[in-house]
Amino acid sequence: MNETKFYCCAEWHLARLTPICSLVYPLALRLSKTHGGIYTYSAKSVAEFLGYDEWTVRELGYKRLAELGFFVLLERGKFEANVYHVLSHKEWAVAHPNQCAVKATFPWTEEGEKLGQDLYVASGSRVKFKDHQVKFLKSLGLSEERILSEFETFWAEQSGKSPANQFKSNRSSLVGSFILHAKAVAKSRAVAA
Repeated sequence: MNETKFYCCAEWHLARLTPICSLVYPLALRLSKTHGGIYTYSAKSVAEFLGYDEWTVRELGYKRLAELGFFVLLERGKFEANVYHVLSHKEWAVAHPNQCAVKATFPWTEEGEKLGQDLYVASGSRVKFKDHQVKFLKSLGLSEERILSEFETFWAEQSGKSPANQFKSNRSSLVGSFILHAKAVAKSRAVAA
């Protein structure tokens, strides 16, 4: 199993093939969509369009894409172009199970409080709130939307105050500072009510 930082896509598979595949596949997929998934363009016409020789497109493009399964041969042309069904990555993955890259997961992704995940995203994936910190923020009586909004404003203000290298070293203390800020907001809201 190949773990990556991203979800699998056709580009991940194409990067392991010849470079011409990265040009031929998206073109074929786009053109086939207007014909119900059927692709009938000759290697010669595609070679002329892309500025490559016909052999490269046919042998290093079409043939490799067919071997991998992105091109499914429907009809072999005799003195005319072959007819292929071009599979999207989603279709290909169903037909070829366990051959895709898997997005690596980390303790702060897909786990814990949804608010913690939202705060992490709002910080540009730079600051992680621990579950107990998120639970404390939620206990202040502010809505999750308000906490997130306050953090976005707080984050923008704090990141503009320090040079990037200094800001990076102060990120862990920002969680504590934001918690104090959120407590003050909740207190002022309670006093106003």
